[in-house]
Amino acid sequence: MRVSQIATEYERMGWTPDNILQAHPHLSLAAIHDALSYYYDNTAEIHEEWRRAEELEAGLRAQQAAARSDGVPTDLPQDETDYLLHTPANARRLRKWIRQIEAGCPEQDPADDAGAR
Repeated sequence: MRVSQIATEYERMGWTPDNILQAHPHLSLAAIHDALSYYYDNTAEIHEEWRRAEELEAGLRAQQAAARSDGVPTDLPQDETDYLLHTPANARRLRKWIRQIEAGCPEQDPADDAGAR
């Protein structure tokens, strides 16, 4: 798990280190605090990573919208998007889907994976 993911859950989602631990039991509380310490020592680097990820997301949304021929809107309302990202399981599914798109395999939605449910 990347430091930026832990920092996102802490800074942007308002999770405590204990919440992060509950969502990611494979981590130790010490590892979470180490990641947050690294984040605070390297905020510019992490914020740049967030900016690049946001640009990628915006580009993907634009590509998806342009590819739609049936006129169905592709964007979720902001409040629904926020809800989806604030649940650990859905945040993991979204990160997996973004990795698939970056790898050139966008056809498979992580919701189709039996393990993602």
